[in-house]
Amino acid sequence: MMMMMMMMMMMMMMMMTLMLVLLLLLLLLLLMMMMMMMMMMMMMMMILFTVFILCWSPFFIFNLLDVYGHISHTHTTNSVRILIQSLAPLNSVANPVIYGIFSSRLCTNLT
Repeated sequence: MMMMMMMMMMMMMMMMTLMLVLLLLLLLLLLMMMMMMMMMMMMMMMILFTVFILCWSPFFIFNLLDVYGHISHTHTTNSVRILIQSLAPLNSVANPVIYGIFSSRLCTNLT
């Protein structure tokens, strides 16, 4: 009888150890998934920041050069001004596209 009790205790300990190992593996998997999501979020933020800089910096640089008189007013510079002023709002167009690319729901629906 005593032997049977010890055997049961050992089996229970083994089962608890196995459950603990499985729980730790699950936690490790969740941690890895969270880190992957964080990396994706950081990449998205870096791309958003880069697109913002690329879209708005020509506008500010051109306007600063114009204010300080480094740009002559010719037909060509007026065309460049229109192009640069049109480039700035493209940031607002690019943002939903970038968010859509990084959206996991959209990616799974497209495949």
